[in-house]
Order: sequence, then C-alpha cells, then structure tokens
Amino acid sequence: RQFFLTIPRDSEEAALIGFDAPPARLKPGADATVPLTWLALRRPPADYKVFVHLVDSQGVTWAQHDGEPGFFFSPTTRWQPGEIVDDYHPLTFVAAPPPGRYQLRVGLYDGASGQRLNVVGPDGAVVGDEVLLAEVELGP
Repeated sequence: RQFFLTIPRDSEEAALIGFDAPPARLKPGADATVPLTWLALRRPPADYKVFVHLVDSQGVTWAQHDGEPGFFFSPTTRWQPGEIVDDYHPLTFVAAPPPGRYQLRVGLYDGASGQRLNVVGPDGAVVGDEVLLAEVELGP
C-alpha cells in the first residue's frame, strides 16, 4: 500500500513507500526504531517533521518520536522529485505499556505551524492526517 501526504488543496508531496515494524521491537527495552522509506514526488515548500506514535485503543500515546527525516540530515526542502529517502525513528516510551492492542501511526506536519499534512489513499481520497502502519498485540 502507498499513502500520499499532501498539503490541503495542493499537489502530492511525498509517498510513504515502505516501513518495518515487527511487534517484538515495539516495546520498552527493545530496539524500538521504526524505519520508514519515503519517495519525494516534488520538492516540498517547507521543512516537515515526521511523527511516529504507538497508541492504545483509548488514543493514549505510549511511545513516540517526532523529528525531521534522517535525524535532521535530510530536511524535506532538500528532497528532489524521485528521490528515495530512508528515515529512522527511535520510539521513546513514556512507560511500559500494559498488555493489549496498539496502533502504530505515522504522518508529516509543518514544523512551523504544527499543521499535519493530509493523507491521500491510492484512490485519491483524503483518508485523514495520519497513516495506520500496523496494529500490534503487546503482551507481558
């Protein structure tokens, strides 16, 4: 599945074309780094930040990382159309999550305004402002 992230009423900016998030890594004490792969569709007009959040069924965020792509070495204003950008986000846990089902969500937002970019599905319809990467069951 590909998801395209856009500015409202503007053309597509980037496509999320890959990720890796095995459930065994999504817990405190593990190497909870989530690799993402982006495809630049055009040169973005602003430096966007990426957010990666691990959220429970009540919407509580248990782990997250927000930052510029590539640990600040690949700001989006430098992306060229067709460029593939590897991006890694180490999750920081606020506490050990209780056993249960969690969602791993990702998206882009404007670092200056905080406004999230829309997510457009393969059919061109806006599906929200974040992508559900995976649902995972975390046990004790």
